[in-house]
Amino acid sequence: MNSYLYIKVDSNSKNNVILKLNKINVKIYSLKEDKDSLIIKILASDYEKIDKYLKTMEFKKLKYTGPLYFKKTLQKYKFVLGAIICAMILVIFSSFFIVDIKVLHNNEELVDLILDELEENGVKKFHFAKSFDSMEKIKNKIRDNHLDKIDWLEITKVGMKYVVRVEERIINPEKNVKNYCHVYASKDGVITSLKLKEGEMQIDLGDYVKKDDVLISGDVHLNEETVSNICAEGSVYAEVWYTVNVKVPLTYVVKEKTGKTRSNLVINYDGIDHQLFKDRLNTFTTSKKELFNLLGVKVYLKKDEEIRETKKKYTIKEAEEKALKEAKEKIELTLENDEKIISQNVLQKTINDSTIDIDIFVVAEENIAIQKEARLDGDRIT
Repeated sequence: MNSYLYIKVDSNSKNNVILKLNKINVKIYSLKEDKDSLIIKILASDYEKIDKYLKTMEFKKLKYTGPLYFKKTLQKYKFVLGAIICAMILVIFSSFFIVDIKVLHNNEELVDLILDELEENGVKKFHFAKSFDSMEKIKNKIRDNHLDKIDWLEITKVGMKYVVRVEERIINPEKNVKNYCHVYASKDGVITSLKLKEGEMQIDLGDYVKKDDVLISGDVHLNEETVSNICAEGSVYAEVWYTVNVKVPLTYVVKEKTGKTRSNLVINYDGIDHQLFKDRLNTFTTSKKELFNLLGVKVYLKKDEEIRETKKKYTIKEAEEKALKEAKEKIELTLENDEKIISQNVLQKTINDSTIDIDIFVVAEENIAIQKEARLDGDRIT
């Protein structure tokens, strides 16, 4: 397979160039005029004739095609390719070697216990990794030997390190049983649902209650006399109300991927990234994949994806929808799983230069029952 070369020569006379090339037996495969110059395609091997016989004319090499293109490219990037090959060798080596063991837990005693157990079973830093089956047996052995301290244990190999995730077994103390208490309202609201477990209900569906009103009493009555004092228990759901203020900017930026990507190699040592090539995209998002990690030196494959940013403007309706969504999310953060938002309404909105200020009325259904211990003080109950 032949290799070709595109050359450029500055000349006002196309015929003169063609005649001189023909004279030294250089075949022209294509010719293109570009202002005051000519771009000519020839056999790469014929350039020696030009360099030897046409020294008075200045020919500039533009690009090679065919096998010689790949040869020239390999020569140009031989150091980069060498670095990639070395990196690949280190990646393969890293799959068999361990340089760090990380136990993810904040209990230092438990962390030390697991590290000691791993070392006793031959799992150490700067040693070769063990097989998956061996690590499963070691994991199960450690867990079974410490059932009073370990509830769950998982060991994962990540690059050149083992990551140990562990759940500590917590033995809950016996629940402190309250002798005497009432259930109070934690918020103002209108009662929607009642569930009594212990005590006497003091309210009914549809009642409006205020914060700290007694909902369920711990006083048990018979024939209008108090016969016992117990700890009241139950759930009381009510409609509660919130006014949420949300400020929405009238303009926003939409980021879209263009599909153009660039890859790079990043070497990190002493906590600083060093790229092999310069970034060639103006606005982009970046993701990195670790190739290997050896003695504090990390090599990543970096992928940049070009982003196009477009400024847009909300309509009043769109701004209201965004505000309603934000208000809902804000209230939902305070709700339990069995609580919910019933309705939302925009109360008022104020448009400023760059934002719209929106007040939103939110109705939620929540369990407002809160149990508080009471005390008998003579004939008075507090």
